Amino acid sequence: MNETNDEQLTATISAAFLRSMGNVLNNWSMLLALAAILIIGLKANSIFLLASVSAALIQAYFAARCTFDAAVFAALGGETTQYEGFDRLLTRWKLRGENLASRSLDERVQGAIGLLRWQAYSFCGQIILLVIGLYS
Repeated sequence: MNETNDEQLTATISAAFLRSMGNVLNNWSMLLALAAILIIGLKANSIFLLASVSAALIQAYFAARCTFDAAVFAALGGETTQYEGFDRLLTRWKLRGENLASRSLDERVQGAIGLLRWQAYSFCGQIILLVIGLYS
C-alpha cells in the first residue's frame, strides 16, 4: 500500500469513527438531558440536574466539532494540498491563526480524537451530575 492510499484510508476510517462514536454519545446525551429536564420539572431546585443539562450542552459542542472534522476528513481524503487550502480558508475566515504551521493528517486525526475524548468526558460528567441530582 502506498502513502497516498494509506492517507486516504486514514481519512476515511477517521471520518467514520468520529461520525459513529460522536453520534452515539450525542444521542445518549440528548436523551439524558431530556430526562434531566423532565425531572427538574418534578423536583424543584436541583442544581445538579441543571449542571447535567449544562454538561449536555458542552457535549453537544464537542459533538458538533467531531461531526465537522468527520465531514472534512471525508471530503478532503488524504490529499495534503487540500488540507493546506483548508488551513488557508480557516485563516481567511479568522478561525485559525495566521502564523500557525500546517499539520499532518495524523496530527489532525489525533486532534479530532482529542475532541471526541472531551465529548466523552462531558457525557460522563453529565451522567454523574444527573445521578447526584436524582439522589440529592
